[in-house]
Order: sequence, then structure tokens, then C-alpha cells
Amino acid sequence: MKRVAYLHKTFTLLIVAFIVILFALFAGVPQPKLALSSGSSQPILLVKNNTPQAPFGDYLEEIVRAEGLNAFDTAALASLAAGDLSGRDVVILTETALSDAQAALFSTYVQNGGRLVAMRPDSKLASVFGLASTPSTRQGGYLRISAPELLAVGLATETIQIHGAIDLYNLQGGSVIANVHNSAALDSVTNYPAVVSNTFGSGQAVAFTYDLARNIAYIRQGNPALADVDVDGNGFRTTDLFQAASGGTPWLDVTRIPIPQADEQQRLFAALVKRLVSPSRPLPQWWYFPETAKSVLLLTADTAANPTDYFRNYADYIAAKGGKSSLFLTFNELTLADLNAMRAQGHEFSIHPPAQFNDPTGAYPIANLSQGFAAFTSYFLTRFGSSPAPIYRTMGLVWEGWTGGAEVASSYGYKMDFSYAHRGAWTRLPDGRWPRGYITGSGLPMRFVRTDGVVLPVYQQPTQISDVQLFWSIPGSVEQHSMSMVLDLVQRQLDASIQRDYAALTTMTQLDYSNYGDARYVFESLLDYARQRDVPNLSAMEWLNFVEARRAARFTDIAWDEATATLSFKAAVTATPGVTLTALIPTIYNNRSLQSVTVDGAPVSFNVGLVKAEDFAFVSMSADNHTVVARYVVDEPITGLSAISDSPKKLGETMAFTATVASGTNVIVRWDFGDGALGSGMTTSHIYRDYGPDQGLYVVRVTARNAASVQETTVTVKVELPPKVYLPFMRRNQ
Repeated sequence: MKRVAYLHKTFTLLIVAFIVILFALFAGVPQPKLALSSGSSQPILLVKNNTPQAPFGDYLEEIVRAEGLNAFDTAALASLAAGDLSGRDVVILTETALSDAQAALFSTYVQNGGRLVAMRPDSKLASVFGLASTPSTRQGGYLRISAPELLAVGLATETIQIHGAIDLYNLQGGSVIANVHNSAALDSVTNYPAVVSNTFGSGQAVAFTYDLARNIAYIRQGNPALADVDVDGNGFRTTDLFQAASGGTPWLDVTRIPIPQADEQQRLFAALVKRLVSPSRPLPQWWYFPETAKSVLLLTADTAANPTDYFRNYADYIAAKGGKSSLFLTFNELTLADLNAMRAQGHEFSIHPPAQFNDPTGAYPIANLSQGFAAFTSYFLTRFGSSPAPIYRTMGLVWEGWTGGAEVASSYGYKMDFSYAHRGAWTRLPDGRWPRGYITGSGLPMRFVRTDGVVLPVYQQPTQISDVQLFWSIPGSVEQHSMSMVLDLVQRQLDASIQRDYAALTTMTQLDYSNYGDARYVFESLLDYARQRDVPNLSAMEWLNFVEARRAARFTDIAWDEATATLSFKAAVTATPGVTLTALIPTIYNNRSLQSVTVDGAPVSFNVGLVKAEDFAFVSMSADNHTVVARYVVDEPITGLSAISDSPKKLGETMAFTATVASGTNVIVRWDFGDGALGSGMTTSHIYRDYGPDQGLYVVRVTARNAASVQETTVTVKVELPPKVYLPFMRRNQ
């Protein structure tokens, strides 16, 4: 490969440091927290009490924001009074010890009709949650949701991991929402609740018997005890944090990789909060993605000292498909004109910092990650006269500490990390299969949190698809798959994201191999497939801008008028050009159906779609301040439901479906395609990827519903085998 001579600069170290500091000041200043008003009408109150023993209260706030439940105030436990709880639809209590007076405060609140959700609550509140008073404690385990009403909305049916302490309570009147399991096996269930609900007096209480916030941090960021431990002898990398030290049990159970374990537990929490709020009002929620998208596709490329034509070829073929990519740069021969030409195509550029680098010129000494960020940021600024985008992936996925890499990145003004990637032979299952999915338990961005509970202004965006992991043609490939197999795998992964996982699906290609025929074909085909499935391809900066606008966006003045059956609220959003946010609004509330929505007084159309197995109206609006009014009506019952399809179709082809009704208002149609996938709408489509156990026959169940009635019917469809052979890959419940 052609190498590039390093630029010899005469800048003093003082000037280099000055440039880097300027970039950090102007590109990476954390957003201040919004001031919280006293006597606010926000329906949710989050009570925090960060201590060395329970430090993750601020991270629970990040979880609330990540789930789009941005209608909350926060309060410090030490200054909490009964008046602070009064009028709230639900109070969320972070993990904390309580004094007798504080325990009495919460007990009285629930007794008198309040609704409480608590993380690993003090045993003084055991009776409030329907638990016996004295628990034992274990470290780690699994949980499985057992409450039918939550399974019915599409939450995970598999066991998922818990890290950290779990209090093992016997039930004393409470109802189990999820049980503790000793292992991933379904038959390892215990009688101890992981999540429990209880009616106490005239109120409701829900307890997680472990600290959800700590568990999410440990699932996403790995084992703090493995910080700086080189488990596999390749230098310390992000992937080491999920493995096993000294022959112990791996931190990540690789059989759970197909499940976004962190995201599913957050969605369980969000579902419980919404149910507790619902007696008072329907609660709007910010959707994860722009518009009505169920996923987004982020293309990224790691570069070395590649020739300019490598960059141009990659940029051209991605742009020719209407795509855009984010490229992470090392020292290179690109000119500003080269960079601007690719920027004009929609691509963007940032740095690919190493922790060790042998620079023979001595201009850029790098012996640790901080020096890598300093040198590469300075080089970019000097060479191109502009700041790199505040995104990055470390070279070789190198890391420091548990969150040291993110702390270094933050100090230089970077805001989104792509260094947690699905890569390495350690992910292989005992039976030899290779799982696809989520080593961090998530496909979505969240800010990093330190072990002391300090939340960092840097988002972890996991990377799920790596070319060096998959393609047999690439030297050192781990899984050694053919081109057709890789394409099938990544298309299935996108299908899973759309259907149930809701991930920002992120790819990582090495520019050295991006022009290999098989890699190019797969990435071009993936862009085509994403467009076919209505999945937008965003640049990493577009995604970061969306994520930051969504995190800061708030709902205020949420009110339900029973007399007029009207939901109204305000969206308080920092104006962000080019960003569109979407509010999810329940389609049915208090036996009425959503009929119309206005934004700032103007009628707007809305799409009804499934989130998991629940119907919501997707109401999109520009990132700015708005007033929203949603009106509900009594429905006319549904009659005469029928459904047809354009079956038969071959595996991998799109099959179309149409439903009709003879009568009924505000009809919502749901499709269960018989292969685990769901759809919605009077017209919809589906792609079958498996022949199934019944010679390609599937019974599709169709349900039409509104606030007045439900009707069901079925239609049988036929899937035919194409000439090509589809190889097996790991799916859930297989």
C-alpha cells in the first residue's frame, strides 16, 4: 500500500496545545441542565440521592430521557417534602437508603393514592411493594418478564441478564412482573421477583429489586473490574470489557447477543411508567428516530494512510446509491479540495486516534490515547483548516479504563463514540454459530457514565456490522462468510431492527477493503434494501444532531380534558435546523379513538404504526417549540373485515397485503405474518426470509380494532423456494 509522508510542522507544542484547546472549547462544551421550575405541572417526578453506594441516580435520568419520557422534574431526596409529591402522576425513586421519616413519606404518598416506581428500594418500603421485609442478596443473574399484559405489548420473552446486586424477596401480596432466573435457561426460574407491582392503600407501587440504572451501565459499558485488562492478548480494547478474566464466567452471555438486553429493560421500565400515568392522562413520548422510521442506517469507514483514489472510489459508489458515510482519518494525503468534494456528496470526516503510534518524524509523539486525540485533532485542524466532526472511533478499538476513553474524548470536545464494535472470535457460540446483534445490549446511543455516577457528555453509539468480522475475502476475517451470506445476514439484521429492536444500525468498513468486489456489493445492496424498507441513511453528524435535540426536548403542560376528550401539550425544543422530532401519542384512550391532531393550530396528518405490539400515532414536527392538540372520539363498531394478498411470492420477495372493512371509524389494522413479524395499516407488505416448517405456507392473522370493537380474520399465503439456498443463522428462540 502506498504510504504518505508526514507533514513536517514548525509549530511549537504550545501552539499545538492551543489549537486543541480551542477545538475542545467550541466543539465540545456540554449542554447545561435545564432549570427545573418549582411547582411544575410535570406529571413525573424523579427523586435522586446519589451516594458512593448508590451513585447512578443521574444515569436513571438519562434512561428516562433515552425513552423519550421527557415530562419530568427532578428533586433531591434530602430536601423532599410531601408537597413535592402531591399532584404527580408517578414518582420515580432511584436506589437509595431511606431514613424512617423518608420511608414514611413515600409510604403515605402511595397509601393516599400515589404511584411509585423504585429501584432496589430500601427494605423499609417492602410492604408498600407487597414484599416480605427481610431479603437476602445475590450478585447477578437473569430476569424474564412474566406479566401477560407486558408480554402482549411485544417485550422480550427470553431471559436477559442482570449485573449487580439483586435483593431476593419473598412475595407478600405483590404481583410478579418479572422473575429472577439463576441462568439463561427457562427452567432456572426462581420464586423471587425481579420486578413486582402492588396495590397499597389506594395507590400503586412498582419495584425493581435490582438497580436498573447500574445494570444498564454494566450491560452497555461492560465489566468495570476489567478496566485496562487485556483479556485476549491483543492490547486493551473495548471488547475486552465484555469477556471473562482468568477463566471466569464471561460478562456477556453470548447467547443473549441477538437481544438488545439494555434496551428491552429500559422499555419495560418505560411501559410501567406510562401505565401508571395513564389513569390521569395519555403520556406523549419522543420516538427514537426521525419521522416514522423504525431504524436508521449509519455507514462509517476507518482509514489508514490510504491513497486518495481509495477515498474517492468509496465516496463515489456510496454517493451513487444516494448514501453518505462518516470517515475516520489518520495521517493521509488528502487535500482540502478532496475533502470538500466528498463533503459535497454528503460525507463527513473526523479522527481515528490511536493509543500507540511510532512517528519517525517525531512531530506527533503518541504513547497514550490522550496524546492520540491531541495529535490527530491538531493534525486535522492544521491540514484542513477546520475542526473534525465531534465524532470518532479509536484505532483498533483501543480504550482506557472503564470510561477513560470517553473522558479523554470529552476533554477534546468529541461527543459521540463508535468504538464499541461487534468484533472478535470471542462472540462465537458454543455450538459454532455466530450471533448477530448487540454486544452492548443496545442499538441506541446513551451517554457514558463513570463508576462514581458522573454522566459524561459523550454518547456511546454501538457498531453492529464490521467487514473484518464477516467477509472471507478480507485478511484476518473472523467469521469467513461468503458475499451472499453476509448480505443475507445484514438484511436480516436490518429486518430485526425494524420489527422489534429499533436500532441505529451502524456499519464499519476498513477503507483498505471497501473497494473489494464483495464488500462494495454488500454495502451498495444494503443501501438499496434500507431504502426499500424506508430506513433513512444518516451521517453520524446528522444522527448526533438529532440525538442531542431529542434528549433536550421536553413536554410541558400535558393536560387531558375528559369533557371534550382532548389531549393538549407543548413541545419545548431547542430550535435545530434540519432536525425533525416525532411524538408518539396513544391511538386509543378512555374508550375513544384518536381522530385528529393539530400542531400550532394547524391540522396535521399522522401515521399510525406499531411500536413493539402497541399502536401509536406518529406526529412529526420540526425541532422547535410547538403546541399540540389531539382529539379523541367515540367510534362506530367495525363490521365486515376481510383480507387478501398477492401470494405466492419467492423467499426474499415483497408480498403485498390489503384489508377492507364494511363499516367502522378510526380503524387500525394489525398483521401477524406468522413468522414472528408484525405489520400495521389497511395496506402493508412483508418479506419472508424463511421457508418455514409447513412447505412455505403461513397463516396470517389480521386484527382490526378501534375503541368500540375488535374483529379478526386470517389469510393463508404461500412462499416458494428460489434457486439460491439460504444458510441458517442464529435467530431468537432458535
